[in-house]
Amino acid sequence: MKTLIITNSLDATVDFIINEIGSSNFVRINYDRPHDWILNLSKDALSIKSNVLGFDITDKDISKFIWRKPYISEPELAPYDDKFYKTEWKFFLHDIMLFFRKKGRVFLNEPLPDFLFTKHYQLSYAADYFDCPPMFSRINAVLPPQINSIAKGLSSTTFENGNVFYTTDISGQELDSALWTIQEKVDRTHDLTIAFVYGKVFAFELDRGLFEGVDWRTVVFEVSEDWRFIELDSDFTNRIIKFMSELSLNYGRLDFLANANASDAVFLEVNRNGQWAWLDPKHEHGLFKAMCDVYHP
Repeated sequence: MKTLIITNSLDATVDFIINEIGSSNFVRINYDRPHDWILNLSKDALSIKSNVLGFDITDKDISKFIWRKPYISEPELAPYDDKFYKTEWKFFLHDIMLFFRKKGRVFLNEPLPDFLFTKHYQLSYAADYFDCPPMFSRINAVLPPQINSIAKGLSSTTFENGNVFYTTDISGQELDSALWTIQEKVDRTHDLTIAFVYGKVFAFELDRGLFEGVDWRTVVFEVSEDWRFIELDSDFTNRIIKFMSELSLNYGRLDFLANANASDAVFLEVNRNGQWAWLDPKHEHGLFKAMCDVYHP
């Protein structure tokens, strides 16, 4: 039996997983490489033939389906470089996901509820369990100079030129009448990120004195080895479990700002498909094993 993963050819997390468990256990369909496959889907059956590796299997050979991060890179070869075919290909992949959903074989989180987990929606639930900084979004209104504030994006979408909108300190700045999401700036010494995997909780902290600016993602590779595994107390752990259960999430990476050892933690957001592999690169803290157990067919 195999695990079918829908992702893209740049997904290093899946590279790590496949290298650990063994490529013979997986079928990896990359959205940016549609020409690698001959796929036939009906309401009753799916057949998968690889133009690269040469295997030919059916849905009966697939025990698990996992949706990763397919749309980071786009197909470049005709006809899939055309907007129509790109969209058709996306719908086809969603149809495959729904095919396995009906069979009860979808693991981790489905892609369908993406718009149900907006940052404002998350905060409305998180406020029952954690301290949360005030946040608001405005469109078509010039905003006066901001006091102790940061700006962030509602989505993970890049700009047309590929640039990423990282969390930015906008204290003292006047903002134009575009679409802005503003949050109160939180003064803490550490970033705290917590991976939740089917009820298991893995917490890591990063000293904010190790980088400049407010968003560690701008230097993610420089500080990847500086995250420190920590144990959470039972109260914090139970609140995370209850929060994730209320949102019906099997996996998520929750981001907080805190002082050392998760004290005075303030909730920022939960990424229901967040990256995690750099947190446990030496397989010392159980996170990598927990994810391998999920991915293994």
